[in-house]
Amino acid sequence: MTDRTPISENNFDESGNPPIEWAAVKAALESPMGPERTIYLGTVRPDGRPHVAGIGISVFDGEIWFATGFDSVKAANLAANPHCVIAGEIGDFDLSVEGVAEHIVDPATLETLSERFRETGWPAVVNGAVLEAPINELTTVSRRWNLYHFRVAKVIAVGVGQSTSWTFAG
Repeated sequence: MTDRTPISENNFDESGNPPIEWAAVKAALESPMGPERTIYLGTVRPDGRPHVAGIGISVFDGEIWFATGFDSVKAANLAANPHCVIAGEIGDFDLSVEGVAEHIVDPATLETLSERFRETGWPAVVNGAVLEAPINELTTVSRRWNLYHFRVAKVIAVGVGQSTSWTFAG
């Protein structure tokens, strides 16, 4: 995602300020995101009602990844409709990132990502088609997690006196 180039930019700031630089938003997305940062995932239930819940995201090699509980509402919603939104305060911006979540079950990809997660302090291990790990360092009970790759379609950034959006191909 962050290595891709936007195909369009829209400066929707009404006071004539210049657009936010994509490079600044990209740097914010690629910065380490610990548990002190609250990020939300918005999904749609099969009956059309919205659902929003907190998640952790990781950016590895320019791509956004996240995990949800194996049997969570988020996982059920994404199985029915993979279109979703990630939103939160990231760096100096309020970001809304629209896209599609691809459920990852490939053993090689799961193993590679579990290694990357362990390097960042989350002790995830592969167990079949899911990851297994505690929710955080304060919990000793492991849970089962679905892994998702997030394919970005649109990013909206709001900063102090600036508002810009970018769209991406594919």
